[in-house]
Amino acid sequence: MNTASRLMLGVGSLAVAMLAANAVYAANCAAYTYPNFTNGTTADGSQVTQNFDDIRNCANNNLAPLANPSFTGNVGIGTASPTWPLRVYRAQNAQTWALVENTNTGNQVQAGLQILTSAGSFFVGLDGSGYTFTTPRAFVWSNANVPLVFATNGSEYMRILTNGRVGIGTNAPTLTLHVNGSVGGIGAYQNLSDGRLKKDVRPVTGALSLVQRLRPVRFQWLSPDERKIGKSLALPLNEQEIGFVAQEVETVVPEAVAAPKKGSNDPYGLREGELVPILVAAIKEQQAEIDELKAAVASLKARK
Repeated sequence: MNTASRLMLGVGSLAVAMLAANAVYAANCAAYTYPNFTNGTTADGSQVTQNFDDIRNCANNNLAPLANPSFTGNVGIGTASPTWPLRVYRAQNAQTWALVENTNTGNQVQAGLQILTSAGSFFVGLDGSGYTFTTPRAFVWSNANVPLVFATNGSEYMRILTNGRVGIGTNAPTLTLHVNGSVGGIGAYQNLSDGRLKKDVRPVTGALSLVQRLRPVRFQWLSPDERKIGKSLALPLNEQEIGFVAQEVETVVPEAVAAPKKGSNDPYGLREGELVPILVAAIKEQQAEIDELKAAVASLKARK
């Protein structure tokens, strides 16, 4: 059998499938102009083209105008056994894209897109079950060993680690939210400070002495080639800064310092908000001394 005959047989099978989909409309389709192709016969290009036109005209004139065309059952592209309403499978790298609409209460999204790869599953959906967060939801990355990475134009900008830490501008966040860069906003940052959550509450004493031991400094950040650690940090260069040195503060107010683990090259952090109570207590101590001196002066004046 030549190529044209093989092609014609395939086209004929397609046409039969299309026309059998709706017997009422199929009855309106004209017969093939060249209906007698069988094994061993020869067809030229014009005959094959004419039968293609017959199939196209039948589809355009009789099948396309259906008011509400629909498929029943699952549809598979690249797979003969689709397990979802629409499943697209790429065998060469074992990746699966599946459009899911599932009213099941299992571990799948109820309506959305599911991508299965050798690294894990990724969901984009409206609702779901089997997960411990509220609805509606947009993204779920279900592999417990692979982080969720957000990138654009070939560069990574945000990463969520499997332990829940979020890094913006860094792929190795050491905090719950770690931003390697500037942060801004309108309202003030709020720390949790409810007295109902605290115990062993005591006043700060000796604050004035602590403040006197702190060393405020002006400085500039080192450039990446000058640093021994933190070469990937997006520090503002050639700008005058003011603050403290964390290692120095640690010897005075260790509660205000986030020290790295021993043997780690992670940089020290400073919780500057922790110094505010020290400053307030120092002002109060200083004011008490001023009030005491005022009283002594008044007493001396009264003796004259």
